[in-house]
Amino acid sequence: METTRENYEEVRQVTIGYVHEQLDRYLADSDHVVGVSDETKIHVTDIGVSILETKWPEIGMYQGGSFVQAMVNNDLQQAFGTCDYINEQFIKFYLILMYNFSIYNLPYKNK
Repeated sequence: METTRENYEEVRQVTIGYVHEQLDRYLADSDHVVGVSDETKIHVTDIGVSILETKWPEIGMYQGGSFVQAMVNNDLQQAFGTCDYINEQFIKFYLILMYNFSIYNLPYKNK
């Protein structure tokens, strides 16, 4: 399935589900990030989706901001310079997310 303006919201929901699942797995396996609030999970999921949509434009329609661009460009100095206090704690998650991601991980890509 190609991402278009007409199906973007459907595609985005699938991507959100994927990132949320990966975040839950990361948090379950991680002992250095504890007591994560629902608001933090939403923020990290949104940034994760933005990173994937920016790195793989075939699944997204919008480019991320300066932090997301720095992550996609593998510019950790810029990433740490532009991140907020939440993203600072989750840079490792974002790196793992990008490393393990393939557009074929998303169910709609197999249609």
